[in-house]
Amino acid sequence: MTPSLTEAVAQAWPPAEWRDVHLLAAVSGGADSVALLRALHKLKREAGGRGRLLVAHFDHGIRGVASADDARWVAELAEGLGLECRLGVAAGPPPASEQHARDARYRWLAETAGEVGARHIATGHTADDQTETILYRLLRGSGLAGLAGVPPHRPLTAACDVVRPLLEVTRAEVEQHLRALDQPYRTDATNAEPTYARNRMRNELLPALRLEFGEGVDAAIRRAGQQAGEAQQVVGELAARLAGEARIDGSPDEVRLSPALLAAAPPLVAREACKLAWRSAGWPEQSMGAEQWQRLYTLLCDAGTAGLQLPGGVDARWVDSIVVLRRTSAD
Repeated sequence: MTPSLTEAVAQAWPPAEWRDVHLLAAVSGGADSVALLRALHKLKREAGGRGRLLVAHFDHGIRGVASADDARWVAELAEGLGLECRLGVAAGPPPASEQHARDARYRWLAETAGEVGARHIATGHTADDQTETILYRLLRGSGLAGLAGVPPHRPLTAACDVVRPLLEVTRAEVEQHLRALDQPYRTDATNAEPTYARNRMRNELLPALRLEFGEGVDAAIRRAGQQAGEAQQVVGELAARLAGEARIDGSPDEVRLSPALLAAAPPLVAREACKLAWRSAGWPEQSMGAEQWQRLYTLLCDAGTAGLQLPGGVDARWVDSIVVLRRTSAD
């Protein structure tokens, strides 16, 4: 028998793990986050505990009156459930992209969690969101880590993490659950606009794939993502060991590597070890894509390769029998 949505949330994230700490539910007003809030509210009432369940809603200011109406609706929903609601409004001009909007939202959520002392922030990402994320990253050329999709837990700050208890629940199951509760929710009209890549994937590409290959497409994509995550875990462990062995002590502004050790390892593991060494130096990684990591790996394998200028103002070149990466400027 298929578990109810509330049972699925309890299985994915047992209340015993969070009932005694403060929990912030991020609620946009859409079906997914409303269903999650109703499930958490029911579980919290049943489990008790010293912690509090609070609601958080962030208004990006993108849709004018509709955005303000969403905020009021969420506040009323929280009040009806007897929960405190924190409302945030984006400052300045509307975000330039989906990523900018996401970054602003999570910054505010982190700040709000700090203010109320919340240990967890629960978001309503579903299995459908996971499918879309994996497919989107595949089309953008992501590596194993990206193809693993969104994790069920991830740290947001030193004191707070993000939890996604609905990742095994489909959007259809969410809507069915809300109908059974006779619980309304808000609909964001911009989700139908083809301006955003994720909308085109959700409304055009995935329906076409399901029509051509059957309804099992979504599960197949998520299964591939799970396997990518398992593979990445193995690669990450090997890379961490290799990075520790291949890094040579040097000055604080440089990374010194043993090319012999790195060149002898499988390329995937060696490139991952280079990433770990780069991160340990605290250098910006945003502009380091697959092409840049491959160029660095090629340099490590061939002493005759000319020096490289990499993003973040990092110079990489052979010095005697080692490869030295030094940050010469802050790009």
